[in-house]
Amino acid sequence: MTTSDVAVIKALGGVLGVPVFGEVPGDRPKRFVTVERVAGKCGRIIDKPTFAIQAWAESKAEASKLAQEAADAFNDLPATVAQLGAADVVSIYSFPDPESRSARYQLTANAVFIKNNLPLKGEEDG
Repeated sequence: MTTSDVAVIKALGGVLGVPVFGEVPGDRPKRFVTVERVAGKCGRIIDKPTFAIQAWAESKAEASKLAQEAADAFNDLPATVAQLGAADVVSIYSFPDPESRSARYQLTANAVFIKNNLPLKGEEDG
């Protein structure tokens, strides 16, 4: 996982009231969210990830509600996550799991992280 994945998983886990994982756990809770980086440019100073955020629940209605809560929380992340300059949910759609037939909604979301761990010009040598 990248630093941006970890930051989003941790931040959403702190506000959603359900477990948030980087992948589907073997022992699934009834309701949970997964976050996976699926695309995005990662430069030396700016990281622009695209995430697939999946809301899993026992029914389609519950998954839809959890997805909307996750979308609202994701859009609010720049106020609480250091280095996150922007966050935007692009789409939300029903995305049932074909294997387990579990109810699931997926969000596609973009973010802009500003890396501040680089040395300033002239400080490279300490």
